[in-house]
Amino acid sequence: MTKVLEHSTDFSLVQGLLAKDTGFEMLASSFADLPLDPYIQGDFRYRCYSNVKIEAGHIRRQPTKTFMQPSHINQYLGDVERQYQEIPEQTLTGAAMSSMLKDFKDQCALSDDAVIEIHQIRIKTQSRNATPPAPEGVHQDGFNYLGIYVIGTQTVEGGEVMLYEAKDEAPFFCERFADGQYVILNDARYFHNAAPVLPLPGQDQGYWDVVVLTAHAG
Repeated sequence: MTKVLEHSTDFSLVQGLLAKDTGFEMLASSFADLPLDPYIQGDFRYRCYSNVKIEAGHIRRQPTKTFMQPSHINQYLGDVERQYQEIPEQTLTGAAMSSMLKDFKDQCALSDDAVIEIHQIRIKTQSRNATPPAPEGVHQDGFNYLGIYVIGTQTVEGGEVMLYEAKDEAPFFCERFADGQYVILNDARYFHNAAPVLPLPGQDQGYWDVVVLTAHAG
């Protein structure tokens, strides 16, 4: 199911829901094996990262590379070269991830030469402490297109996806996503953030799992 919120010739914003009958459970379970993000203080963020092209309908893993954003884009970890573990082949080529990547390519009208960057992230939270999914706050990622896919949550509250016309304005969109819900947006036009997550009352801990896709036009 895909709900178009705005769509123009230069692409603006689209919201949808992933199908749950195409290996979704396998993708969701893979988050339990993510390694700790070594670039964040604390033990609350776990992450893998890969780059792919989709050529003639086939997903082609691209050579491993470091991930770096300039400091004017990311004031928290800007100009830091980050090396993450690759997403395992079984997860990367599984039915759910494949469907997600191909739909992202189609929605953004990407060419076969376009590189799609994939961030698979788990945010853990515990002891009723609020944990920010994005320590940098309201931001852009420095790409033309960005997809935020909430894959799973367990015993947490918060985590609302928030979109902004400008960094210093109130969000025009704020919604807690169900498992499988996503939004694809023009990253050069909008800013985004996610509300802090924390365990539900009476729970010791919880998690919030998300896949973020980014790409330049092409």
